[in-house]
Amino acid sequence: MRSTWLALYVVALAGMLANACDDAGGDGDSDADTDVDTDVDTDTDADGDGSADCADWPCAQRDRNHIGLRVTAMHLSAPAALASAALQPILNDRLDGFHFLLLVEADFTSSTLDIGAGWTETQPPTSDAEFCTVQWNPDFAVVRNVPFALEGDSVSVEPIASTLVIPVYSQIDGALLMTLPMSLLELDGVTLSEDRCLVGTPHPRPGTYEYAGDWEPAGRFTAWIGWDDADAAMISDPLNLTLCALLCGLPGPTCEDADPAECPQGAPVTIPGTDRLGWQIQAQVGAGAVTITE
Repeated sequence: MRSTWLALYVVALAGMLANACDDAGGDGDSDADTDVDTDVDTDTDADGDGSADCADWPCAQRDRNHIGLRVTAMHLSAPAALASAALQPILNDRLDGFHFLLLVEADFTSSTLDIGAGWTETQPPTSDAEFCTVQWNPDFAVVRNVPFALEGDSVSVEPIASTLVIPVYSQIDGALLMTLPMSLLELDGVTLSEDRCLVGTPHPRPGTYEYAGDWEPAGRFTAWIGWDDADAAMISDPLNLTLCALLCGLPGPTCEDADPAECPQGAPVTIPGTDRLGWQIQAQVGAGAVTITE
C-alpha cells in the first residue's frame, strides 16, 4: 500500500510541475508531453576552437574576476523521490524556463561568492537580453561572502552552515509551487571554462533556450534537507502535502506523527555534525554566465 501511495505521489507531483507543458503540437521541447525530440544539436563547439566557451553561450562575462552564473543543469542522483525518471525532465523544464533559478556570484579577488535564488519577470525568456539578465529573488535570502577554494579552474566550497531556500514556480501563472530548503550546501570540483562563462558543456536545442536536459555537467553539488525543514515546506495543489511527506513516501499531508525509521521511500539519516535527521541531495551541475542585478 505504501509503495502505491508513493507511486501516486510521484506521478501527481510530476503532473503538477508539468501543468503548463502542453505542446500537443510536438514543438520539440523537453517538457512532459509525448512528442519525441530528434532535434538535439550535438555540436558544442560553435567557434571550432576545441573547447566550450563564451562563443557557445548567448551571454558574456562582463568581468572575469567578478562573475555571475546561473545553474543550467542539475542532474540529480538523490534523494530518490526527486531523482526519479518522472521528475528529472520536469526539473529540466523549470531550469530552462527560469521557474527554478539558482544563482552564484563569485569574486575572484576576495575568493568569496554569493549564492541564492534568482528571479526574472520573463518566464521563459524569449531573447538574448532577457536570457542573460536575472536578479536576486527579493523574497528569499541570499547567502553572502562564502569563501571558496580555487585549484586550477575548479572551484570548491566547504559545507555552508546557513540554510538556503530555493523556490519552484508555476509555468502557468508564476505562483509558488514548492520550496527546497537546503543546508550544508557544498560544491566540489566545479570546473570553469577558461573565460569563466561556463561550467560544463552546453548542447543547445536549435532555435530555443533549452539546455538543461542535454548539458554535460562539470561539478558536484550536495546539500541536506532536514526533516523539520522539509515538513515546514508545503507543496501546493493538487498534492497539498509537505516535502517531508513526499521524501518519506507517506500518504498523509505531513510527517508530524511519522516514525522516520519507517519511511517507505527511504529513511532519513543523521546530518553530519548535527543531531538532526535529513536527506542528502546529490547532483552533477552545469552553469552559464548571466548578469545578476539586485
